[in-house]
Amino acid sequence: MRYSPPMFTVKYLPTLPSLLSANKIPLIHRDVSWIQFNERVLDEARQSTNPVLERVKFLAISASNLDEFFMIRAASIERSISTRQRKMEWKEVRRLTKVRASILEGVAQFISRQVETLDLLTDVLGSHGIRIVRQVTPEDPAFDIGKKLFEEQILPKLRPPESFSFYKLNQLENLQTAAIFPGDLWVRIPRSLPSVLWAKTGDVKQPYYFYFLDDLLATHLWPSSAQKWKPGFVRLTRDGDFTLDFEDQDPESIPD
Repeated sequence: MRYSPPMFTVKYLPTLPSLLSANKIPLIHRDVSWIQFNERVLDEARQSTNPVLERVKFLAISASNLDEFFMIRAASIERSISTRQRKMEWKEVRRLTKVRASILEGVAQFISRQVETLDLLTDVLGSHGIRIVRQVTPEDPAFDIGKKLFEEQILPKLRPPESFSFYKLNQLENLQTAAIFPGDLWVRIPRSLPSVLWAKTGDVKQPYYFYFLDDLLATHLWPSSAQKWKPGFVRLTRDGDFTLDFEDQDPESIPD
C-alpha cells in the first residue's frame, strides 16, 4: 500500500487571471514544487518493497535536501522580504510574509512525517539486528554503551563550556550545532564529529547499536560538564544563496 502524503497547499499565491496577465510570474511556485519533490523522496523511504538500507538512504537524502532548501530557497525569500521592506513595497512584503508562513507550516508537517518514517524504519531495522537507540534509561544496557561512546569518541573533542551571548552564534559554521546551558554557557560541537556513531558488543546475539550524535549529547553532555541543567541545542543554517548582476560583471570573472 503506497503512502500518499497530504496535498501541500500555500495560500496567498497569484490567481490564474493575474498569472495570465503578468507573464513574468511563474505558473508553478518553485518553493512549493521543491517541497512536493522532497515528499516523493520521503515516500520512497516508506515503501516496504524497497530494500531496507535503501529506505534509510532516502530518509537521509530528504534531510539533506531540507538543509539545502533553507540554505538556498528560504534564504532567498528572507532576502526578498528585506529588499521589499527597504523599498517600502508593503503589499509585496505582506504577500511574501504570508507565503513564508505557509511554507514553514508545510515544512513542519513534513518534518513530522520524517519522524514517523524514522520510527517505522527503527522497527524494521530492529528485526535485522540493528538497534537505533534514542531515549534510554540507565537500566538499559544501551545506556552504558552509549556513555562509553560519548566518553571515548566525543568528549575528548569538546572544549569546556564558555560564556555565551547571542552575537556569538556568528562564530558557528554552516550546519554546526551548539549546546547552550542555562546560565549563559555554551559548547560548540565540532563539525568533524560524525552525526551517527555505532558499537557492537562481544555477544554475537546482541544487535549493532547506532546512536545519533544529538541524542548522545543530550543524554551525557550535561553530567560530564558539571552543569545542573540539561542544555538546549541550536543548529545554524547559513545563507548559501548568492546573486550576480550580469550587467556590471565582467563575463570572464563570473565563474570566480
